[in-house]
Amino acid sequence: MKLLISYILPPVFTKFIRFILLKSYLPFMKFNDADLHEDEKSQGYKSIYYEVQASNRIKPFFVNVEKLHYFGGIKYTSEKHPFTSYYRNGIGALRNFYENHIPNCIMEKHFLSSKTIYPLKGVDLPWYEVREKKYIYGEKGLNYKHGGQHFGPASDKKIKLEAERLNSLKNSIISHGYRKFFDGFPRGYVLERENNYSIIIVGGQHRVATLIHLGYKKLPIMFSKSYPPIVNINDVDNWPYVKAGIIKKNDAIDIFNSYFM
Repeated sequence: MKLLISYILPPVFTKFIRFILLKSYLPFMKFNDADLHEDEKSQGYKSIYYEVQASNRIKPFFVNVEKLHYFGGIKYTSEKHPFTSYYRNGIGALRNFYENHIPNCIMEKHFLSSKTIYPLKGVDLPWYEVREKKYIYGEKGLNYKHGGQHFGPASDKKIKLEAERLNSLKNSIISHGYRKFFDGFPRGYVLERENNYSIIIVGGQHRVATLIHLGYKKLPIMFSKSYPPIVNINDVDNWPYVKAGIIKKNDAIDIFNSYFM
C-alpha cells in the first residue's frame, strides 16, 4: 500500500499525509529501540544489494559503528567528528571545528595535501557524476551565508543551531526511544577496498552521532537512492572525475582511502 501511494501521489503529498498521521497517532504509540538491534534475520549489505532488486532495497543492513564515516573521511567515533566532539566536550569543541576546518579544495576537505589545487566549487567526490554543484544550503531559517554542517566557516547562529539539534535529538531518543516511523533509518552507501569496506552516511548524520554517543555498537543503515550504492577502488579509472581528467588518479585514490583511516 505504501508503495502504491508513493507512485500515485507526489512526494510532497505523501510527506504531508505522513506528518498528519504521525501527529494523530504519536500520543498513542509506544516506542522502543528493537529496530536498532541485529537479529538472526538481519542481512549484510551484499545480500541487500546483490539479492534484491534495486527498487526493493528498502531493508536496512547492520554495520559496526567503526565503519561509519562523515563527509571528509571523518569517522563517527573519532574525536575529530564535530558532533561526537560536541557530545564529549561541549559547544566549544563544535565551534573549534568550524573555526579551524576551512578547506580551500576537495583535498583539504579530506585533510589531505596535494600539488594540485582543485577549486572548492565545482569539484566533488571523484566517483560522483561531473556536474555543476550549487552551494546554496540553509536550514531552520538560516540561509547559506551562515555556513554548512560539514566544514567552516559557520556563523555563531549556525553553531548554536547544530548544538540545539543534537540536544533535542538526544533528549528525544532518551525519552521516547528510537522511533523508526518518525526518525527513519540513516542512509548511506558503501566504499569497497579489497576485503574491507566503509560506509559514508548521507542521511541521518545527526542521528548516527547521537546513537553512537548513547552507546550503540551497530546501527541499521539503508542504501540511499541518491548516491551510487557501492563504489569499488578497482573502478577508479572509470570514476567520472578521473575519467574526465578533472582529478588526478592518485589524488582520487587518496580521497577514497581517507574513508578507511
